Amino acid sequence: MKVLLVNGSQLNKYFSLSEMSVISSRYWNMVHGHTPEDVKQDLEGLQIMRILGRNMAWFLKCKEAGIKAGVPFQFC
Repeated sequence: MKVLLVNGSQLNKYFSLSEMSVISSRYWNMVHGHTPEDVKQDLEGLQIMRILGRNMAWFLKCKEAGIKAGVPFQFC
């Protein structure tokens, strides 16, 4: 069995080369904890997730506005 190890930079390069939209935050998009209660203690991780959600919402609003304005949006 072969195992392929890939880091985040390699994944982002693949997405970019495939012309995919990559929504970012300030740091790694993850929170830490074994239980939901543990995750609630990871204040930095929760802040990163809030920023990621805000950036995703902004992108979707821009996409919708562009489509309404007649800008073609295509997926690869």
